[in-house]
Amino acid sequence: GNDSIIYLIHEQSSLNPVVVPYSFVYLAHYSIINILANNGQGEVVNKSISLLQDTLCYGKLTAVKHGNGRDWWFVIPAYNQPLYYKFLLTPNGIDTFPPQLIGGPSYSSLGQAVFAPNGSKYIRLNNLGYDYGYYLDIMDFDRCSGMFSNYQSINGTSATTYGLSVSPNSKYLYFSKGLELLQYDLSANNINTSEFKVADYDGFENPLPTIFGMSQLAPDGKIYVSSNWNVKNYHVIQNPNEAGFECK
Repeated sequence: GNDSIIYLIHEQSSLNPVVVPYSFVYLAHYSIINILANNGQGEVVNKSISLLQDTLCYGKLTAVKHGNGRDWWFVIPAYNQPLYYKFLLTPNGIDTFPPQLIGGPSYSSLGQAVFAPNGSKYIRLNNLGYDYGYYLDIMDFDRCSGMFSNYQSINGTSATTYGLSVSPNSKYLYFSKGLELLQYDLSANNINTSEFKVADYDGFENPLPTIFGMSQLAPDGKIYVSSNWNVKNYHVIQNPNEAGFECK
């Protein structure tokens, strides 16, 4: 409701060199920025206002637009438990909603969390390494009530699982598994059985291995996949709305 005010939602972590992962998030803040102040250079009006204090899941803060097309939900999962803190940004500020407990045993580590573009699904990946495997949590989301439902889980063993993205039509989930790139049909009754491998890592290096890492749906409708190394290339999914190899 304002063309000059930005809310920046951010987290603060603390290092613990004894426990893996080494960084734990304990605090969530928000800052308010007026982008037109200071002769158009912008100004932080309020800095690091406390929003939430708990042990939180590292790097899983994500947001989606409310069903009214104006407000924004943002979700912060708790650490090592299936608990999700939910907030709603409106023209009046940030409203806090009761946290929701849903799903089975939850494990927190590196990975990514995303909403489908239409807000119908929420997917969270946590990778604990080869000894403990990866955990892919998939839930329906109601953009009006802010409630999760219909929990499904995909678990496996892999030392290198990193990123998630959903196609523009919200039908296909792409899962970066290091040496493989997998596609799942989010409209399937059993999402796990819809798995289709769309790409294998081909050994290309520039200068290090360009395996499949974190990913992001871009404004041009393509999905760009980075690597977990310092490399000079991105992978690109050219037609993510298409099934199987037709996604290119």
